[in-house]
Amino acid sequence: MFIDNPLQYIAEYEHKTLYSFQNEHDACGVGLVVSLNGDKSHETVENGLQVLENMVHRGAESADNKTGDGAGILVHIPHEFILLQGIEVPSKGKYGTGLVFLPKNKQKAGECIDLIQKLTVKEDLHLLAVRDVPVNSTCLGEISRSNEPDIKQVFITGSYPQDELERKLYILRKKIEKTILQSG
Repeated sequence: MFIDNPLQYIAEYEHKTLYSFQNEHDACGVGLVVSLNGDKSHETVENGLQVLENMVHRGAESADNKTGDGAGILVHIPHEFILLQGIEVPSKGKYGTGLVFLPKNKQKAGECIDLIQKLTVKEDLHLLAVRDVPVNSTCLGEISRSNEPDIKQVFITGSYPQDELERKLYILRKKIEKTILQSG
C-alpha cells in the first residue's frame, strides 16, 4: 500500500480510532523483579524500587538530581490496602483502578473528573470512588515541582466477567485519553 500523504493518513487514522501515535516512544532501560510462584510481598516491591534507584546511569534524573523521568513500578492491585483506606470496592477482579494526573487548577481538574464520570457511564461502567493520592512534594526538584500534577486514584466497576471488564476499562482509558487530548 502506497500512501501519498503519510501525515494526513496518520491524522485521519487517529481521528477514526482510539490509537494515538504519540504513544510511540523508546525505553532505554528496563528492570524486572518477579516472584516466580506469584507471591506478593513487600520485599518484591522494595527490590523493584532498588532497580529504579540503580538506573541513574541511563539518565533517569535531570540536571538537578531530583527530577525523575516518570519511571515507576507495576504491581498487582493492593485489594486489602484499598479496603483499609475505607474505599468500598467489590471482590478482587470485579473492579479496576488507575491513577489520573490532573491539572492543579481546581476548575480544570473538576472538568476532567466530570469527563471521566461521563465517559464511564457511557461505557456502561460505574465510577465507585476518587481518592486523593498522598504525595511528598518536598522531595521534588525545581523542574518537577513546577509541573507537579494533582494525582487521584479512580476505582471503576461494571457487571461484566473479568476479561470483558478489563477490555472495557482499557477502551474507557483510551477514550478518556483521546477526548482530553483533543480538548486541548
